[in-house]
Amino acid sequence: GGAAEVAGGRLGGVGRMFAAVLPQVARISRLESIRSDTRISPSLAMADKAREAPADTFFLFGGRAYSYRDANTRVDNVVLGLLKCGVRQGQYVGVLMETRPSALAATVALSRIGAVPVLLRPDMPLAVQLQVAPVDHLLADPERGSEAYKIFGREVLVLGGGGGPRSLGAGVLDMEAIDPAEVVPPDWYVPDPGLAGELAMILITGSARHPGISRVTNRRWSTSAYGAASATALSKDDTVYCCSPTHHATGILVGVGAALVSGARLAVTRDFSVDSFWEDVRRYGVDVVFYSGGLCRALVNAPTDAREQDHPIRIFAGSGMPRGVWTRLVERLRPVLAIEFFASSEGNAVLVNLTGEKIGSVGRPLPGGAEIAVAAWDLERDRMVELGSGFAEPCGRGRMGLLLSRVAPERGEVEGRPLRGVFHAGDAWLDTGDLVRCDPEGDFWLLDHRKDLIHTSTGVVATIPIEDTLATELDFVDLAAVYGVQRDGDAHQTVVAAITLRRGSTFDLHAFGELVETRLSKVERPRFVRVLDELPMTSGHRLQKSVLRAAGLDSTHETDFEVPSTIAESRSGEMI
Repeated sequence: GGAAEVAGGRLGGVGRMFAAVLPQVARISRLESIRSDTRISPSLAMADKAREAPADTFFLFGGRAYSYRDANTRVDNVVLGLLKCGVRQGQYVGVLMETRPSALAATVALSRIGAVPVLLRPDMPLAVQLQVAPVDHLLADPERGSEAYKIFGREVLVLGGGGGPRSLGAGVLDMEAIDPAEVVPPDWYVPDPGLAGELAMILITGSARHPGISRVTNRRWSTSAYGAASATALSKDDTVYCCSPTHHATGILVGVGAALVSGARLAVTRDFSVDSFWEDVRRYGVDVVFYSGGLCRALVNAPTDAREQDHPIRIFAGSGMPRGVWTRLVERLRPVLAIEFFASSEGNAVLVNLTGEKIGSVGRPLPGGAEIAVAAWDLERDRMVELGSGFAEPCGRGRMGLLLSRVAPERGEVEGRPLRGVFHAGDAWLDTGDLVRCDPEGDFWLLDHRKDLIHTSTGVVATIPIEDTLATELDFVDLAAVYGVQRDGDAHQTVVAAITLRRGSTFDLHAFGELVETRLSKVERPRFVRVLDELPMTSGHRLQKSVLRAAGLDSTHETDFEVPSTIAESRSGEMI
C-alpha cells in the first residue's frame, strides 16, 4: 500500500518506471520506512543473512566460495581482535587494503563495533589521505604494514594472509596472531549499533592533488544497497560480479550492499582484465555485472572472445558509463541491458535509468531516495536564477539547471552544509554540484559538473554533451574528454578535446572538424584536439580532467592538432 503510493507519487504517475519497480516494492517499502533512529548497517545486514541462510554462498574470490556463516564468523573474530587492540565505538579507523576477503571483513567488523571505517586508497599517497581524513587507528594488509607505519607514526594493525608465525617489521601488530577465544569483550560492546543517521564509512575521493572525502551514512549505504538490488531485481539465485575495488563507492555501496540485502552471490576480483572477466563469468555463472565509469570500455575494445557467445549476463549496472561505450556494449553483448545509476556526492539524491531505452540518460528518481529538485541556473553568473521574491526559480523541462537534494534529517539523511530558503521559507537542500536537464518525458540527463564547465570568451560551455557527440558520431573515436585550457595568459579558456582511437582506426582531422561545425554550436566547438594513447583515469575508471588541464597543449606537438574551420571558412571565412 503505502510504499507503492509513495513511489507512484514520486514518479509523477509514470507507469513505465513504476511497473519496473513494482516487483521490488518490499525493498522500496524498507527504504521508505527508514528514519534517522532506525538500526541499519552493513554489519546488521550480514548478521541477518547469516541467521536466515547460513549455508548460502555470500562471496566468491580466487576460485573459493565463502558462506554467510563463514563470513559472519570471520567478522566476529576480527571484531574481537580489534577490541583487544583498543578500537572503540565512534572512532575513525583507516583501512588500507587491496580488494581481498580480509578487507571486506575489516570493514564490516568496524561497522559491527560502531566505529567508522575510513576506506583508504592504495593508489593515492597515504600522507595525503590522512590529511583530509585523520584516523585513530590504521589497519593495513601485510604488504603495506611497514610502509604505513613510517607515515602514520603509530602502531599499524595488520590483517590478512595469516597461516603461521611471521615477521612484519617494527611498529606493526599482527592481528592474525590474536586468539579470539582469549578475548573478553568490554561491557560497552553491543553488536551492530549503527543507526541510519550515523556515519557508516568515509570514502576518499578526488586525486592526490585535490583529495576529498565522502561521508556515507547508514541511510546512504542502505539506499545504494536496496536501490541496486531493486533496480536489477536481484535474488539469491543471482551471481553478481563487481569489478570495482572494495574501497570504491561502487564496490562497497553497490556491489557488496546489493548482495548483502538480496542474498545474491557476490564474485569479486582484485585485478580486472578482459581475460579474467570472461573466465570468472563462466566459472561463477555471473548474470549481473556492476561497473564504474568507463570500465566496460576494455570489453568493447578487446578482440571478440569466443566466451562472449551465449554468455549468461543479463544486466550491466553501475554509474558513469560514457555514452559511446554504453552504445557499443549493448550492441556487442546483446541482449544485455545496461542500467545506469547516478548518486550525488553530496546528499542522498539517486537517479536510475531502469529500462536502458535512452542511452546516456541517468533516468528518474529512485523511490525511497531523497526528494530532488532542479533550480534554474545562470551559467554566466554561476548562480541560481532568482524570482522577484528572491526564491530560486524552478527549472522547466528541457532547460539546464542545478540538481538539488532535499535534506530530511528525520530520514537519516546527512545535512552537510545545506542551502536554506531555496524555494520556500525554511526548506533545506544540498547543492550536488551537478547540472542536469530533464527531458519532456521526465528523464534526467547529466550535462556537467560545475567544476568542469569551460569559461570561454563567448560563453560558458558544458562538456558532457560534446563528449557524447564526438564518441557516438565519429566511428574512429573510442573515448573523448572535453576541457578548458588557458593559453598565453588569456583570462578565458579555450575548448580542447582529448581523444583515444578505436582499435584499428586512424584519426581523420577533416571529419572531426566537419562534425564539430555541423553538430555543435560555435561556442562548443573544440579549437584543438589531442590524440592520445590513453586518457588519465581514476581508480574508479573516470576521466581525470584536472590532469589534462594541467598538461596544457602544444600545437606543434605531433599529438596536438588545431581543428580546421572547413565548413565555416568555405561559407564566410570566419574562424572557430
